[in-house]
Amino acid sequence: GFESFVETDTGFEAFIPVKNYSQENLNSVLNEFLGEFTFSVSNEIIIEPNMAFGTGNHETTALVIESILENNFEGKTVLDMGCGTGILGILASKKGAKQITAIDIDEWSFNGTKENAILNNIKNIDIKLGDAGLLGNEKYDTIFANIHKNILLNDMQTYVDALQPTGILIMSSFYTEDIPAIKTKAESLGLTDIGFKSRNNWVAHSFQKKQ
Repeated sequence: GFESFVETDTGFEAFIPVKNYSQENLNSVLNEFLGEFTFSVSNEIIIEPNMAFGTGNHETTALVIESILENNFEGKTVLDMGCGTGILGILASKKGAKQITAIDIDEWSFNGTKENAILNNIKNIDIKLGDAGLLGNEKYDTIFANIHKNILLNDMQTYVDALQPTGILIMSSFYTEDIPAIKTKAESLGLTDIGFKSRNNWVAHSFQKKQ
């Protein structure tokens, strides 16, 4: 089912449509070569940026992507606030998330996320045009909020209310010097600081809701 192969300095890359890929089949074929080489599997995400923020090149988006790749999303519900191109929600879906809600106040982002979800064959995403005022009684296991610091501070209570007990809130799009303000607000709302990532003075900070 693999369509093409490209030699690299360390071996080769093999490409296959997601719908044709089977880890079980691959393992059964490779068992006879066990120990002779190693391999890893990665998903490609197709993003048409339009005029929306969030292609994965900006530090804040890349930092949240790192957090997604490091964590288990199997069967989880996810809210992507300020979804931009939809890349974070799309990646969470590819990582096994059960349901994604993506919200952005910008119409370019709303339409772009719709297009990118189709391009990546993501069917478990609900895309909405608006802000945190759209959040109702739904509860999420993980919330991404890649939004300006002032909006984070203003809407953080709403995010906390939308989190499941022990749920994770990952906030980004602010600077290292803003960490004290973000952390103070989060902890005042009952969140526990579980660490942050930084790059070129940009930050993605993760907090967990108490049981």
